Amino acid sequence: QLLIERAAAVLFGVSAYGVFLNGYTCEGGSGSDGGSAGAGAGGHPTHVWIGIRDESKATWPGRMDCMVAGGLAAGMLPREAMVMECAEEAGIPNDLANTMKPVSAVSYTGFNDDEWGLKPDQLFCFDLEVPIGYTPVPVDGEVQRFRKVPLPELVEMLAVEVTQEDDSDNLWKPNTGVVLIDFLVRHGAIDANEAGYLELLHGLRSRT
Repeated sequence: QLLIERAAAVLFGVSAYGVFLNGYTCEGGSGSDGGSAGAGAGGHPTHVWIGIRDESKATWPGRMDCMVAGGLAAGMLPREAMVMECAEEAGIPNDLANTMKPVSAVSYTGFNDDEWGLKPDQLFCFDLEVPIGYTPVPVDGEVQRFRKVPLPELVEMLAVEVTQEDDSDNLWKPNTGVVLIDFLVRHGAIDANEAGYLELLHGLRSRT
């Protein structure tokens, strides 16, 4: 068995793996007093927490990201890695983190930042409903702050067109959109009547 540093995977064209957490709340209706999770519109997500990457990051500083995300190191299982990242990036206690659900996996192949190598990445996705009054706290410096966004606003933010060839006007870390769109599809926030719906679903798992 050959182990390769994750950052060097692009040199060999082999898959790298990651873990991503969609942290959300269900608000509105009864129980919306900042209390327990599960209150709100029939248990359907209404808001998603996103992280704003720290400006000191070497990659994609200041861009928006999922609530928690990280690479999957050799020898670690996805859930174990996700719980660890929850504590390190957002201060999420283990008892809350362990209520997350493994829900999906997305995949894609893209160029690395310098566009000389291919990145065939596969990402394990988890959903975590958090209490309405809960606020994640930056811990390890990966994220400068967190922001809670209503689902309709999230859809609009993801749809903002990137016009610069160098991607400099992109609001998001490049692989975040595929995870969040998968979340929106699974929770019915994107209508099947929308043009290109099937193409969108196919694009979420373009490498299997």
